[in-house]
Amino acid sequence: MVFERVSNVNVGQTLITVSQVAGIQYRMYATTQDENDQGIHSMRLIVNLGRAEYPTLEVDFNLVIAQATCNCNLIVWDEPAILSMDTKLYDSPVQTETLIRASINADSEQAEPAIRSCTGAAACDRTSTVVLVDKDT
Repeated sequence: MVFERVSNVNVGQTLITVSQVAGIQYRMYATTQDENDQGIHSMRLIVNLGRAEYPTLEVDFNLVIAQATCNCNLIVWDEPAILSMDTKLYDSPVQTETLIRASINADSEQAEPAIRSCTGAAACDRTSTVVLVDKDT
């Protein structure tokens, strides 16, 4: 059995793969990581059983590729170095330290469509919180 996937202009394409599930059952899969593929694609599946007594079957269908769903869990945070400070009661001069917040790793925001789609109303929370703790408690 031969499967051929072509677009509506009779050009071979790579968005869809066909694989055997079991016996004579086959399944078509569509996958892409490219936002340029978003939209409706007119496709044709051509099935040839390889024997003269069986005609070639051509099935036209539309493949709809929608925008990826935003997944804020894909954001990677760059944590600042651990900061510690020792001081004494009524120490003079007063010791000070600059507190550095965690920041978003810029590369993680471009890693895949599910994070690149997090814009506008679907934007992820990009705030960090600084918490002071007593290291002995």
